[in-house]
Amino acid sequence: MKHRFATLTCLAAAATAQAKTTVTHPFRGVVRYERNEPAGAVVPRPVAMNILEIDLADPTIGLVLTPSNGADPGEVTRQTTRDFVTSQGAQLGINGNLYSSAGTGPNGEIYRDVNGIEVAAGQQVSPWGGGFAREGGINFSASNLATMVQPTNTSVSNYVTSPSLSPYNLMGGRERLITGGAITAISTALNPYTAMGYKGNSLYLFVVDGRQPGYSEGMTLVEIANFMQSAYGLTDLVSLDGGGSTTMVMADSTPRVLNSPSDGSERVVANNFGVFAALMHEWTTNGSGTWSVTGSWTGGVPNAPGAAARFGSAIALPRTISLTSSATAGLVEFDNANTYTIGGTSTLTLDATVGVASVRTLSGTHVMSAPLEIVDTTEFDVFSGATLSLTGSINNSTGRTIKKLGAGVMVLSGPQNHGTGAQVNVNAGTLQIMTDLGSSALVALKLNAGMTDIRSPQHLHDVNILGSSIATVQAGGGNILRARTLTMAAGAELI
Repeated sequence: MKHRFATLTCLAAAATAQAKTTVTHPFRGVVRYERNEPAGAVVPRPVAMNILEIDLADPTIGLVLTPSNGADPGEVTRQTTRDFVTSQGAQLGINGNLYSSAGTGPNGEIYRDVNGIEVAAGQQVSPWGGGFAREGGINFSASNLATMVQPTNTSVSNYVTSPSLSPYNLMGGRERLITGGAITAISTALNPYTAMGYKGNSLYLFVVDGRQPGYSEGMTLVEIANFMQSAYGLTDLVSLDGGGSTTMVMADSTPRVLNSPSDGSERVVANNFGVFAALMHEWTTNGSGTWSVTGSWTGGVPNAPGAAARFGSAIALPRTISLTSSATAGLVEFDNANTYTIGGTSTLTLDATVGVASVRTLSGTHVMSAPLEIVDTTEFDVFSGATLSLTGSINNSTGRTIKKLGAGVMVLSGPQNHGTGAQVNVNAGTLQIMTDLGSSALVALKLNAGMTDIRSPQHLHDVNILGSSIATVQAGGGNILRARTLTMAAGAELI
């Protein structure tokens, strides 16, 4: 997800009030933007918006849609969005498409037909046929790849899509607002609305409140399309049901409604869209401290395979977080101009449980001096302008692959222990190697792109310099590059 705000709260002057955007990171791969905009800041009236940005490439993210009700009347049995999130065990949810009545059951069940297409985990729930000339939907493959689709014939009830694909998780919408980067919205009716869209691997869930004078008076679909494209860069966006149905729910503890539905309470709707996500534990103390202290984190101490630890806006000066006992996390994220140092003598194990472990440095210069234990393929993603220094020991005795991603700089200077088959891959940016990676000649150094600056003698199994990557070996200090094999592609350089 490339769209970020550098500060937690952004304020902008307006004629009668201040615009306020609060940015939080409640779950791994999820950013919430809570925007309260006065009249004239975004549209000619005050609006309150909630926007969720979800990284579909994050292996901990899962999607769920309302299932078919099987042999019961209609297509689905309706629920509030909060009840849907609760029943599915999801962490996020929004209301789905428009609907019509299909009767009631003997125990008060309320049955509904969905006015548009829905497929849930490959199960056909409702076909095209909402009667909307600009009908569309977003399909998510089993691997969460998003594709905007539309019916081939709006007057036929079927599951055929354009472009042609086999729907897996497909949420239909009433109107395509942005299609392939072009604004296609036409509706100028003023309402609360729910919408869903994407750019690349970033999914956006959007709600705007309305019909509440002085607080939030709604937007038109044309306004929503222009705003989401200009502010967040969306290439595809579709409207869902609006009005009193517009609801966004988050379960960071007990499921709660994030917006203010125009009915004054939640509406029971036909279908919903949910997201499974792993809780993000964020450091909240403006000071140094100990990793294991519960009160220093939102959501408790991150200490489990797959746990996500974020070090963000809490500190105003350089601080050290000490490991006085061992801890485990699948994601560590830094995002502050002030330096965080993860120190101490106890070990931090990087264990993703699903997919790859990750250390992300979004901004600033940060240090990990505590010992690291690598048990999964691990990505160190350092954004442009940022620096991450690994000064502590790295134990990779199981021979996993370590990847340097991002345009920023990573420095390796601590003692290394790599097992047979280990690789260090440089895919972007700069890697400075100031320690011997492979004293037992077990490590392969694979340079796919970027710059690798070698400032220490190396004993490697093999070195592959590919593409346009550049490797430099600094003169002096006995800096000799020893490898069993050296492979260089055309255009690569070893200096």
